[in-house]
Order: sequence, then C-alpha cells, then structure tokens
Amino acid sequence: MMKQTLALLWLAVLLGVLAHSVLGFVPMLYGGEPLKQSENLQGLLWQLTLVFSTYLTLALAVLLVEANWFKRLNMIASGFFLFSNALHAGVHLFLSPVEWHQVLLLTLRAGINAVLVKKSFTYLKSK
Repeated sequence: MMKQTLALLWLAVLLGVLAHSVLGFVPMLYGGEPLKQSENLQGLLWQLTLVFSTYLTLALAVLLVEANWFKRLNMIASGFFLFSNALHAGVHLFLSPVEWHQVLLLTLRAGINAVLVKKSFTYLKSK
C-alpha cells in the first residue's frame, strides 16, 4: 500500500507541475506575453520534458524497485522537489503583477510534496 501511495503522490505533484505550466502558456492564446524571461522556447520545452519525465520515472520506479538505494533516492528527490516547489511559490510573490492563482497552485503543490516527503521517510525506514 505504501508504494501505491507514493506513486500517486508523485503523480499528483506532476499534475500540479502540468497545471502550472499550462497556466504559464495561456496568455499566449490571448496575445499576451507569456514566458517573460525566456526567449528560448525550445530550451524551455526541453526543461519541462526533463521535469515531467523525472516525476513519471519516480512514480513508476517506486512501484517496481525494492532496493534500499532507491528508497534513499526517493527520499532525496522528494526533499529536493519540496524545497524547489516552496522556493518557486516564494519567487512568484515577487513578480509584477503577482499571479495569485500561480502562488496558490504552487503552495498546494508544495503541500502535497510535504506529504510525499513524510511518506518517503516512512518508506525509507520500512524493511
């Protein structure tokens, strides 16, 4: 049951990442200026592919790999993404104008990630 819970939490965080990314592209549909700080769209798309692939790989691996090294890797990855998600939410508070929908989504994502860290720690300590 623990492994399924972890996989679902990884996928829930991935859904948050996808929603955040989609909301960043929405202004482009209305002639606005999305991606204010990135002129290299191709680079951004590869970065998003790497992030999405990481979440999907971790969700699948947690179901298939029993090794202790993977339990440690899962704990480290969940801690890293918690830090990254919380920091990202904070950064959005300093953008002008503040995109409150993004701040709310990122805060929710960090909350889900906190649960993931807690469950990953329990999984790490399991035999």
